[in-house]
Amino acid sequence: MPDYVDSIFNDVMSLKIQGATNVAYSVIDAVRGTIKQGVKDGAQLKTIAEKIANARANEPLARNAVKFIFGPGDIEDNCEKYQSLITTSKLGLIEPAIELLATSQIIMTHCHSSTTTSAIKRLWQKNNALKVITTETRPMFQGRITATELIAEGIETYMIVDSATSQFLMDTTSLPVDSVLIGCDEILSDGSIVNKIGSLDIALACAKSKKPVYVMTSLLKIDTEKTSANVKIEYRNPSEIWPDAPANLIILNPAFDIVDPSLITAFITEAGIIKPEDVSAKAIERYNWLL
Repeated sequence: MPDYVDSIFNDVMSLKIQGATNVAYSVIDAVRGTIKQGVKDGAQLKTIAEKIANARANEPLARNAVKFIFGPGDIEDNCEKYQSLITTSKLGLIEPAIELLATSQIIMTHCHSSTTTSAIKRLWQKNNALKVITTETRPMFQGRITATELIAEGIETYMIVDSATSQFLMDTTSLPVDSVLIGCDEILSDGSIVNKIGSLDIALACAKSKKPVYVMTSLLKIDTEKTSANVKIEYRNPSEIWPDAPANLIILNPAFDIVDPSLITAFITEAGIIKPEDVSAKAIERYNWLL
């Protein structure tokens, strides 16, 4: 295994490379780089791609890259096509989001998703009164990325600690949330999603407060083989939470949680607005090579 492939693998594992799109691109980069070194054997290239794609448990966009790249056609051409497919799918999310959220004045979001921030920026261009509440997103504070990007755009942005989400969703006085917009790390075949830990708490509070939860995601993130009953959730290093914790303390650090389809109002996708019960069929209809 080339040293730089191990380097990419380590960067994915350590979150130096993070975000579904970047992890998928790292698969493509590993394949392209290995080909440039003179390796043409498809089986060897696929082994390298699978090493990166399976570095973390909840990265179906990367695993689907392997399916596509090593399907029919030339491997290098397929690398280019899959990268373009990701770009096209993400661009296709924006207009449905703008149409669906046009009347929202206060939006809550969680963690960092390039697709959700892109949509929020476009919404703000049409409605400068739009306000956004974002979370810290412990323990890695990805919410700070979201906040920084939105502030740079000029959007009135508020940050709250993760444990305050229910309070702000239930409260109708200070910052009454109209809708919640989150991204998605993994779509499961039963219409559930896997997303950053804390998403389930938000969805449950929305169900109680009758607020809509919209999941903005490319259908390329579906895992056709997994459901909420058999998906494995990644647990991260306990040191992320407490680097110098007492020796006998057991720290549990799940990176993600599962949101049941009954708690999701709709998916915002490149195929339009989709109900959770239809998302699997729509994904396969659009990308039949997933099977």
